[in-house]
Amino acid sequence: MKKIYAYLSVFIFITSCATYSMKYVDDKYAVDVDSSKEVSHTFYLIGDAGLSPIGGMNPALKIFKNKLDKADKNSTAIFLG
Repeated sequence: MKKIYAYLSVFIFITSCATYSMKYVDDKYAVDVDSSKEVSHTFYLIGDAGLSPIGGMNPALKIFKNKLDKADKNSTAIFLG
C-alpha cells in the first residue's frame, strides 16, 4: 500500500509542474516579437544520423542535404553526434 502512495505522490508531483502556456509576472513583460525582422543566420541541427549504408545516405540525411542545398549562405549545419 505504501508503494502505491509513493507512486501516486511522484505522479502528482511531476504532472503538477507542467505548463502549456507562457507565464509572466506582469503583462508589461509580455512583448510581441516583431515579425518584420529578417533572420540573419540559420542553424540546422541534426542528431542520430548514423546507420547509413556504405557509400550512400540514409533517408534522414538525404532530406537534410536537400534542406542545406536550398539554404542561403548564412546557414550553419551542426551534427550533434
